[in-house]
This record gives sequence, structure tokens and C-alpha cells, in this order.
Amino acid sequence: MKQYTSSTRDGFRILKDSFALPKNISGLDLKSMHANRICDLFFNENLHLRDIVRLVRDDRGSVIHTLLEQGVIEERRKKRREIFTCPN
Repeated sequence: MKQYTSSTRDGFRILKDSFALPKNISGLDLKSMHANRICDLFFNENLHLRDIVRLVRDDRGSVIHTLLEQGVIEERRKKRREIFTCPN
């Protein structure tokens, strides 16, 4: 069994020690597929955020948000900011 060791990458503390892709990835919706690809690149390919951003053609904030949602990295902000939308 692999023992968990606290490590960081790109300034974020990594909370999980491994990631396995689902066996039937083709059955996932596009958002889930995208999230799994980001996690796979981060864990299994050991890519840095800038490389993942380039490969998935997404912005850095979205990639970080995905990793936060998946419980992969730890939130660095002390207080989470609320997202406000502008009325049209």
C-alpha cells in the first residue's frame, strides 16, 4: 500500500495520493470527461498546471477550479470569494 506523503505542485498542496480513470470513460458526460482528463494529466502524467492548460485549451483558473472540485488540491484562499454575475 502506498503511504500518503504531503507534497505540493505549482504552489498547491496535493490532497490525494493517486487517481484512477473510470473503466467506462466513454459513458461520461463531457464535463466529467474533461475533469477526468485534467486529473489524469495532473496525477498520472505529473504535468504542471501551465502544461495542462495548454493541452486542454482551457484557462488556468478553470483547471484549478476543476482540481479543487475533485478534491485533488487544497484551497489556498482563507476566505472563498463569491461569484457575482452581472445583469444583462
